[in-house]
Amino acid sequence: CDLLNPETYASEEAASYFAALDERMAKDKSPVLPSNGHLATTCPKAAGEWGVAASIWPIGENDVHFAWFVDGGLFWPRPEGATQDIAVDGIDCGKTSLDDALVGDNWEVLFRADKFVTVPVKFEDELRKELKKSFAI
Repeated sequence: CDLLNPETYASEEAASYFAALDERMAKDKSPVLPSNGHLATTCPKAAGEWGVAASIWPIGENDVHFAWFVDGGLFWPRPEGATQDIAVDGIDCGKTSLDDALVGDNWEVLFRADKFVTVPVKFEDELRKELKKSFAI
């Protein structure tokens, strides 16, 4: 996965961090890991630094999982003094919810989905409007 590749962040330290996080999360039986997931951010500006900012729409209900730090923020680099406590949807009920993570300011969310669609942010409002018309959301 890209998160385990030193070229992603141009950093061996980042790749080592994600490899260690992958091991830790696997021990906790997390269904989403750095090795099988992707990072998304709640901040379009931050997403734009990596390319076209887009929202992620998982398709289907099977094998769709999310993980985030309970105190929010980035996976890498992890802010000094930030907790290492990760919430995983469906496993860590009561810590914080995915809704909390999605409205956080510049929170990163690790997600796993067999299929997903990316929608450029500039089209998201129009897509939501049309989906509401069709009663899809």
